[in-house]
Amino acid sequence: MNIAIKARLNGMPISREKSPDTYRVFEQHNRIIQPWIFNQIIGWLRLYVIGTSIKADYYSIKDKDFSKAFELNPINSESSINIFKNIHDKIIKINSKRPFKGHYIDLEKFSYIGPYVNWRAILNFE
Repeated sequence: MNIAIKARLNGMPISREKSPDTYRVFEQHNRIIQPWIFNQIIGWLRLYVIGTSIKADYYSIKDKDFSKAFELNPINSESSINIFKNIHDKIIKINSKRPFKGHYIDLEKFSYIGPYVNWRAILNFE
C-alpha cells in the first residue's frame, strides 16, 4: 500500500478493528478509482535513449510543451546499477531547480523497477 493511502487511512475517525469493511472498501477504491495519488499533476518527465545518451524531457501542462530536463552519457564500462543510480540522482538533483523546485517528483515506481532494468542493454553496451 502506498504512503498516501496509508496516511489517509490513518486519518480516518474509526479504527480498522471496529470497521474492517470500511477500510477494505476505502483501500479498493483508492487502488481502482483514483488514477493519481496527488491532487494536481503539473507535468512529467520522459526518459529516452538516443545512441548511448539517456535524455529526459519535462512536459509542462501549463506551457503545453516539452523542455530539456537533463542528459546523461554513461560510459561502456559502467554497470547497469550505476547507470540507474546516476539517473535517479540526476532526477533528485533537478528537483531543487526551476521548474521543479517546490514540487514533488514521484519516483516511487521508478525506484522499484529501475534496479532491475538492464540499462546496459538499452544503451547497446551489451
